[in-house]
Amino acid sequence: MTRKYGWAAWKGQLDKLEELLKEAREAGFDYVEFSLDYPLPYKADLVAEIVKKIKDFGLAVSFHAPWRGLDVATLWPEVRKASIDIIKKSIRMASELGAEYVVYHVTTPEKLFKDTVDEVYEAGKEAVAELTDFAREMSVEAAVENVGNLGTPEFFGILKDETRAKFCFDVAHAVTTFMQRHKLKLNDVDVDEVIELWKNAIGGRTLCAHVHGVEAPRREHRPLGYPLTKRAAAKAYVSLGADYVTYEIYYVRKGEEATPKVVGKEMKDVRSWELVYEKRQALVA
Repeated sequence: MTRKYGWAAWKGQLDKLEELLKEAREAGFDYVEFSLDYPLPYKADLVAEIVKKIKDFGLAVSFHAPWRGLDVATLWPEVRKASIDIIKKSIRMASELGAEYVVYHVTTPEKLFKDTVDEVYEAGKEAVAELTDFAREMSVEAAVENVGNLGTPEFFGILKDETRAKFCFDVAHAVTTFMQRHKLKLNDVDVDEVIELWKNAIGGRTLCAHVHGVEAPRREHRPLGYPLTKRAAAKAYVSLGADYVTYEIYYVRKGEEATPKVVGKEMKDVRSWELVYEKRQALVA
């Protein structure tokens, strides 16, 4: 399919949504990835109204499932079941409203001690398998995003090998996780190495990508810069084969929100690098 580009939106922007949607369309975005947190899955009429507004501007819609307080890989079975049920509610809503896909997190609040890590991995794997199967029943795409202490190439490689899951690759999350695991400063991270690790783990099953920059010490959702450059962002989503690319750039600087026009400029700059990596992909195919 032809790659599509999205702008990320959330409930806090509802008072000026029409203005922002007009700007997003004019900036060249194809769809809006709308966050269902806060807790919108329980407000079906409001979500349907939001989706109608998005589509009225000629944009498609995708959803980011809720994440605050939800841990589908926790070792507390009651919490795990409730978390899975809420994400299923989001998947069902996506199916009913004609969303392109749903992104969700696989997380746990527990530390990954040697005597519990396998148990946590198994809980996470079972949850992802259940959600993947449910999404297939609902005829909608679902993608699990790398984030938190389970957002590693090792665990996501297991998910690729042992489930039918598709993935959402967030390159900024990958960079900050790599930085923490290897006790590096941000500017010492080799982003190309990080991309290769993830390509080996989930390449070929990556449905979508999230693009945003990182500022030291680890402030995410900023404009792209160093070490996560526009070149590296293009390499990440082209190398992993993402069909959808959502720009999650929320802030220009502290306290100042990034508008769709500003984010659209970042998108166009990143896209200027795409052809370089698409040609390289073709040469090794």
